Amino acid sequence: MERSEGLEKYEVKRDGIKMIYEGDRILYSFQFNVREFRIKCRKQYFIFTILQFILALISVSLNIVQLEFSRNAENTPDYATVYLFIFSNIGTCFLSFVSIIFRYNIKYTLSRVRMSYRISFLKYLILHKKLLKFVFEIIFNWLFAFSPDRKISSWLVILTIFKLYPIILINNCLAYIARNKFKILQNIDSFNLTSPVFGNSLNLRYTLQNHGFLVVFVVYSVIVLFFSYLFYSSNRPSKNVPIEETRDFPYHVTVYWALITTTTTGYGDISPIGYYQKTISIILVFLGVFISSIITGVVTTNLKLKDNEMQALKIAEKKMLLDSLDNYAIKVIQYSYRIKKYQGCEAVTSALLKNPRFMELQRHLLNALTMIQRIQHILKHDYNFDTSKKTNDQSSTLISHAAILNDYHETLDKQINYLNTELTNLLELFNVKPVPLPKIDNQ
Repeated sequence: MERSEGLEKYEVKRDGIKMIYEGDRILYSFQFNVREFRIKCRKQYFIFTILQFILALISVSLNIVQLEFSRNAENTPDYATVYLFIFSNIGTCFLSFVSIIFRYNIKYTLSRVRMSYRISFLKYLILHKKLLKFVFEIIFNWLFAFSPDRKISSWLVILTIFKLYPIILINNCLAYIARNKFKILQNIDSFNLTSPVFGNSLNLRYTLQNHGFLVVFVVYSVIVLFFSYLFYSSNRPSKNVPIEETRDFPYHVTVYWALITTTTTGYGDISPIGYYQKTISIILVFLGVFISSIITGVVTTNLKLKDNEMQALKIAEKKMLLDSLDNYAIKVIQYSYRIKKYQGCEAVTSALLKNPRFMELQRHLLNALTMIQRIQHILKHDYNFDTSKKTNDQSSTLISHAAILNDYHETLDKQINYLNTELTNLLELFNVKPVPLPKIDNQ
C-alpha cells in the first residue's frame, strides 16, 4: 500500500521528518496493519448487525402477515399460503442465525489478535461472560409464529417484539463513546479520574442525551402501532375466536386505545375482553409507564450523565481533539516537506504545477490546515471549563490537566511557527501571496 510504504520510510517528529531503522520500520508497519485489520473487522461487525436487524424486521412482518392469513384459512385453499409464510420465516431466521455466528466470530477474531495465546470459541464466550448472552440471542432469533393455528400464533407474535434487540447493538456501534472506548479509557487514566462503567446502559443514556426526543418518538411510535395492531387483529371476527370476544373496531380506533392505555388513563370506552387482550393491555401499560418516565426525564433534566462521567468524558474528548490537532499539524509538516522535495527535483514550471502528485499534495496540505481551524473553533467555543465551579477535591486534577494542555499548546505553537517559515519560503518561490496560518491561543 502507498500509505504503508510512507509509514515504513519516515517517522514524523515534532522537529521534522527523518529516516528510521529497519527494525523500527517493521514494527511500525506491523502496528499499522493491525490497526487497519481492527478497523476492517469493526466495519464488518456493523454490517452484520444491520443485516440482522433487517432480517428481524422481515421476520416480524412475516409473522403479522401469517396471522392475517390464518384468520379464516382453516379448511380452505388459502391454508397452504400460511405454511408458505412459515417456511419463509424459517429461512429468514436461519439467515439471521448465520449473521449472529459471523458477528460473534468477528469479536472472537479481534480478541485473538490482542491475546498471546489461542483459545477456543467456547472458552472465549465463557471468559468474556458472553455465553449467556449468546444463548439468549439464539433463542430470540428462532422466535416466530410457527403454528398455523391463529390462536397460538397470536400469543407467539407478542414475543417476536424481542427479535428487534439488534437496534441496541446498532446504537453501540454508532455511539461516540463506544467507538472510542479505548482512547477515552487511556485519556481518563492519564488524568487520574474515575472511569465510568462502559456498556449498553452508558451508550443508551449518552444517545438519549444527544438524541433523546428522536429516540423516544421512534420507540413510542413502534410500540403503539404494533400493539394497536394486535388489539385490532384480536377483535376481528374469526372462526377460531368466540363471537363474544370479537368486536370489529377500525384500526384508527385501536391506535386511540393504545395511546390511552400507554398513558395509564383508561377512559373505559374500549375495554379488553378475554385473556389475550388483557395480556396485551398489561404489557402496554408497563411499557407506557417506562416510556413516560423517560419522556419526563428528557423534558426535565435531558437525561444528564453523572458528574464524574460528564467530567471524564468531556476532558477525554478535549484531549482527543488536541491529539487530532497535533496530528494535523504533523501532517502539514509532512506535506510541506514532500512539496519541498518536488521543488528540489524540478524547476518551478507550469509543468510542475500541473503535476497530479504535486496538486494532490497541495490539496492534502490545504485540507490539513482547514481541519486545524475547525478543531480550534470547537476547542474555543465548546470546551470552556470553569474551574471556579469545581469542588476542592478535584482542583489538583484540573490544575494538572491545565498544565498538560498548556504544554500541548506550546508544542503546537512551535510547530506552527516552524511551518509558517517553511511555507512562506515555498509561497514566495511560487510568487503566491502567503496565507496566514492559524494561531493557537494559550488557555
